[in-house]
Amino acid sequence: MARYLNRETLRRWAPILVLLALIAAFSLANPNFLSVRNFARIAISATPLLMVAIGATFIILMGSIDLSMEGAVAVSATAFAGLFLALGGTVLG
Repeated sequence: MARYLNRETLRRWAPILVLLALIAAFSLANPNFLSVRNFARIAISATPLLMVAIGATFIILMGSIDLSMEGAVAVSATAFAGLFLALGGTVLG
């Protein structure tokens, strides 16, 4: 067992272990944490950051690393909105 539990293995699995520990701690603190409704709220809150991350990923994959996020945000938001509407989403308002 000690052979598998070395520093490199811990370093590789540390983010997942920390995530699982946080989920366990929040679940003990609030029993409603592991509900579908809560995960939907988390997903809705993470959407703007996800759009920025997707835009930055495209820039990095193209090989032109640039620190200006405005263009990446605009392209990602436009692509997301088009895909959302194409898949049957509705416009509110």
